Amino acid sequence: MNRRLTDTDDKLFADRLIATARRDPGAPALLHKKRGVWIVRRWGHVLDEIDRLAAGLKSLGLSPGGQVAVDGEITAQLFLVAAAIRAAGGAILSVPLSASAAELDRVLDDPSVDLVIGQGRDTVARWSEHNRRRIPIVFDHTTPDSRPPADGIVTLANLRTLGEPARWSIGKVVPASGRSLPVTWFEESTDWFDGLDILLDHWVASGEPVGLPELLAAASRDRLELAPESWIASPARLEFNERAIRERLPERNSLAGRLVDGALRGGRAPWFSLTRYRLRNRLGLGRLAYIDVHLGHGAGRTPALFHQLDIATFLVGQRFPSERIVAPPPEKSYPRPLVAAAAAR
Repeated sequence: MNRRLTDTDDKLFADRLIATARRDPGAPALLHKKRGVWIVRRWGHVLDEIDRLAAGLKSLGLSPGGQVAVDGEITAQLFLVAAAIRAAGGAILSVPLSASAAELDRVLDDPSVDLVIGQGRDTVARWSEHNRRRIPIVFDHTTPDSRPPADGIVTLANLRTLGEPARWSIGKVVPASGRSLPVTWFEESTDWFDGLDILLDHWVASGEPVGLPELLAAASRDRLELAPESWIASPARLEFNERAIRERLPERNSLAGRLVDGALRGGRAPWFSLTRYRLRNRLGLGRLAYIDVHLGHGAGRTPALFHQLDIATFLVGQRFPSERIVAPPPEKSYPRPLVAAAAAR
């Protein structure tokens, strides 16, 4: 389960992050919800936050080349902490949400693991129970009274105050001009071992904003509201979405069901094309140009549903592909009220 550092990713990650943020510090970098309200965080702001979090991680004992065990849903908080791990020269060790007691023991007994990031009280309690080496545990949630759930646990709010940041900040962040930027959607947990690394490398390489759901349980709702242009996904998450979508489709023997069935079978009549168009929009996929599916570890097929909805799907078999063919943008031009308005503010 160990993560190996390479010259092309972790050692240079901080430099690549800083260069990307300084290129357009007022541009949107991260879009997410907080208590039901969309938050747009700009490159200059996230760079300052990652700087503070990285300093806190180092103060807790993260050493260059050390690993940080992370488990939970990939929320905006967890994503920024993951960026801080890489920026501090560490490696992300994603732990499945359903890890057994024996697996937790193996992680915590590994001398290369310097810290743990846990999400939720129950998860932190499990980590604490197995923490024979007494390594620091960071709690990725805010409690009502801003206090940690137990002694020896550090909250994220406290983490950002522990060390002396490197002062990567750019100063005053002036909002970018009103240009619209494509958004990359991501709805995963640490069940996807490479997911955080794949997303972080895409983020700093493209400079485009990433959209994250408030919770995985609300991912369909948030994707619908954001309507992203691209999607980075694991096969498992796409299969989950395919099952959930098919369960909501009308009965096949109904008039609506026959119409949807014909549309998904590739019918070219105008009413079938219109049905596919309406389905994509209702699923938050109306502006989606393509999905990058990272196979990894020999994972197999791509769910057929997305092909049936005329969405290009690219299979990526390695973490850092030397090249990929990008799908052409959709023929229609759609307004981007959320991102464009945020960029103009």
